Amino acid sequence: MGILFFSVGQIDMAIFEDFTRADPDEQEKAVNVIGNVVGSILSIPFHIFFIFGCKKMIRLESKSVVWMMLILAVIPCCTPCCVGLPFGIWGIVVMNDPIVKLAFK
Repeated sequence: MGILFFSVGQIDMAIFEDFTRADPDEQEKAVNVIGNVVGSILSIPFHIFFIFGCKKMIRLESKSVVWMMLILAVIPCCTPCCVGLPFGIWGIVVMNDPIVKLAFK
Protein backbone atom coordinates (compact mmCIF):
# COMPACT_ATOMS: atom_id res chain seq x y z
CA MET A 1 0.00 0.00 0.00
CA GLY A 2 2.87 2.31 0.81
CA ILE A 3 4.35 1.74 -2.64
CA LEU A 4 1.04 2.74 -4.21
CA PHE A 5 0.89 5.99 -2.24
CA PHE A 6 4.54 6.72 -3.06
CA SER A 7 3.90 6.13 -6.78
CA VAL A 8 0.82 8.38 -6.75
CA GLY A 9 2.85 11.06 -4.97
CA GLN A 10 5.62 10.87 -7.56
CA ILE A 11 3.13 11.07 -10.42
CA ASP A 12 1.45 13.99 -8.68
CA MET A 13 4.76 15.83 -8.36
CA ALA A 14 5.63 15.16 -12.02
CA ILE A 15 2.28 16.43 -13.26
CA PHE A 16 2.01 19.50 -11.06
CA GLU A 17 5.66 20.59 -11.07
CA ASP A 18 5.12 22.92 -14.03
CA PHE A 19 1.53 23.61 -13.05
CA THR A 20 2.41 26.51 -10.76
CA ARG A 21 4.45 28.19 -13.51
CA ALA A 22 1.72 27.97 -16.17
CA ASP A 23 -0.50 30.89 -17.03
CA PRO A 24 -3.97 31.01 -15.39
CA ASP A 25 -5.85 29.87 -18.52
CA GLU A 26 -3.74 26.73 -18.78
CA GLN A 27 -4.21 26.08 -15.06
CA GLU A 28 -7.98 26.37 -15.41
CA LYS A 29 -7.99 23.98 -18.37
CA ALA A 30 -5.85 21.48 -16.44
CA VAL A 31 -8.11 21.68 -13.39
CA ASN A 32 -11.17 21.11 -15.60
CA VAL A 33 -9.59 18.10 -17.28
CA ILE A 34 -8.53 16.60 -13.95
CA GLY A 35 -11.99 17.23 -12.48
CA ASN A 36 -13.68 15.58 -15.46
CA VAL A 37 -11.43 12.53 -15.27
CA VAL A 38 -11.88 12.12 -11.51
CA GLY A 39 -15.64 12.65 -11.81
CA SER A 40 -15.90 10.07 -14.57
CA ILE A 41 -13.93 7.53 -12.57
CA LEU A 42 -16.02 8.12 -9.45
CA SER A 43 -19.26 7.70 -11.39
CA ILE A 44 -18.39 4.20 -12.63
CA PRO A 45 -19.60 2.43 -9.43
CA PHE A 46 -22.92 4.28 -9.64
CA HIS A 47 -23.43 3.19 -13.22
CA ILE A 48 -22.59 -0.40 -12.37
CA PHE A 49 -25.10 -0.25 -9.52
CA PHE A 50 -27.76 1.20 -11.88
CA ILE A 51 -27.26 -1.68 -14.31
CA PHE A 52 -27.42 -4.16 -11.42
CA GLY A 53 -30.62 -2.51 -10.10
CA CYS A 54 -32.23 -2.50 -13.53
CA LYS A 55 -31.55 -6.21 -13.91
CA LYS A 56 -33.13 -6.83 -10.50
CA MET A 57 -36.16 -4.76 -11.51
CA ILE A 58 -36.60 -6.68 -14.78
CA ARG A 59 -36.39 -10.00 -12.92
CA LEU A 60 -38.71 -8.73 -10.14
CA GLU A 61 -36.12 -9.49 -7.47
CA SER A 62 -34.80 -7.58 -4.44
CA LYS A 63 -37.21 -4.72 -3.96
CA SER A 64 -34.81 -2.87 -1.63
CA VAL A 65 -32.00 -2.79 -4.23
CA VAL A 66 -34.44 -1.51 -6.85
CA TRP A 67 -35.64 1.25 -4.50
CA MET A 68 -32.06 2.30 -3.75
CA MET A 69 -31.29 2.41 -7.46
CA LEU A 70 -34.39 4.50 -8.20
CA ILE A 71 -33.65 6.98 -5.43
CA LEU A 72 -30.05 7.37 -6.64
CA ALA A 73 -31.33 7.84 -10.20
CA VAL A 74 -33.40 10.84 -9.08
CA ILE A 75 -30.42 12.56 -7.40
CA PRO A 76 -28.83 14.84 -10.02
CA CYS A 77 -25.29 14.31 -8.64
CA CYS A 78 -25.34 10.58 -9.43
CA THR A 79 -26.63 10.73 -13.00
CA PRO A 80 -27.11 13.39 -15.61
CA CYS A 81 -30.46 14.77 -14.52
CA CYS A 82 -31.99 14.81 -17.99
CA VAL A 83 -31.52 11.03 -18.08
CA GLY A 84 -31.89 9.84 -14.50
CA LEU A 85 -34.74 12.03 -13.32
CA PRO A 86 -37.51 10.94 -15.73
CA PHE A 87 -36.60 7.26 -15.51
CA GLY A 88 -36.24 7.46 -11.73
CA ILE A 89 -39.66 9.08 -11.34
CA TRP A 90 -41.20 6.59 -13.76
CA GLY A 91 -39.64 3.70 -11.82
CA ILE A 92 -40.92 5.04 -8.49
CA VAL A 93 -44.44 5.35 -9.92
CA VAL A 94 -44.26 1.81 -11.31
CA MET A 95 -42.92 0.43 -8.02
CA ASN A 96 -45.87 1.94 -6.14
CA ASP A 97 -48.38 0.07 -8.31
CA PRO A 98 -50.09 -2.65 -6.20
CA ILE A 99 -49.70 -5.26 -8.93
CA VAL A 100 -45.96 -4.65 -9.16
CA LYS A 101 -45.64 -4.76 -5.36
CA LEU A 102 -47.22 -8.20 -5.35
CA ALA A 103 -45.06 -9.42 -8.21
CA PHE A 104 -41.77 -8.84 -6.36
CA LYS A 105 -40.34 -11.82 -4.49
